[in-house]
Amino acid sequence: MASGRAATSSSILVNAAGTSKTLSASLWWDSFVVLSDDLDRATAGPSVPDALAKRIKSHHAWLRGSVSMFGKPNDASRSALEVGEVAVGERRLTVKPELKEAALRASKCLNLDEVQSYILVKRSSEVSPTIRDADAEEFLHLV
Repeated sequence: MASGRAATSSSILVNAAGTSKTLSASLWWDSFVVLSDDLDRATAGPSVPDALAKRIKSHHAWLRGSVSMFGKPNDASRSALEVGEVAVGERRLTVKPELKEAALRASKCLNLDEVQSYILVKRSSEVSPTIRDADAEEFLHLV
């Protein structure tokens, strides 16, 4: 597993009220749809626009490590979904119960970290709102 994953379970912080947990930023990945579109539009030339080069560099670990950046299910991520808010690095996720249940199913089906499963379900539900209600087989096809 990537070195960032090893730090995940040991870098959990819980606020005093128990309503928010902070996890390693390595669990987060930005959608690559816009980046992919920008790369498609970039002219094949000797240089890359500075803004695009900066965005590529900011995604370096995910572009290079890709699948290795996804973690396995673990108690730290599972318990993080039990509170109202999860901080993944600098990003904050409000945990919605209906998405949490779908994320836990996805985590089990895909053998994927629970918080990463939540991110996947949240993004998928923004495109297809019925994803949270799908049965296991249908769910895998939707994701």
